[in-house]
Amino acid sequence: MTFGEKVKNLRKNKGLSQTQLADAVGVSLRTVRSMDRASNIYESMTLRGYTGDFHYINEKVCWKPQDFVYFFLWLSIILLFRRFPMLVIIGQAIGHLF
Repeated sequence: MTFGEKVKNLRKNKGLSQTQLADAVGVSLRTVRSMDRASNIYESMTLRGYTGDFHYINEKVCWKPQDFVYFFLWLSIILLFRRFPMLVIIGQAIGHLF
């Protein structure tokens, strides 16, 4: 049982509202609501099978040639838009077509 679940159970057993508990403990209402929400989120995650383990990929990621082309293509597009007023240039080019 997590800390948030313990606080929520004690609060409900004593018949206190979140506001009353916040006033009694000397914390904000937002803090009490966060603890209640955290316990609800944790409970729903465990019901869906979350165990708390992180699974890491031990494989080394290898870039293929098309990955490099894709990366450098987007990098060049971003740098062009940063360096030159590309929207104005494109707008003028389209305006000359019509």
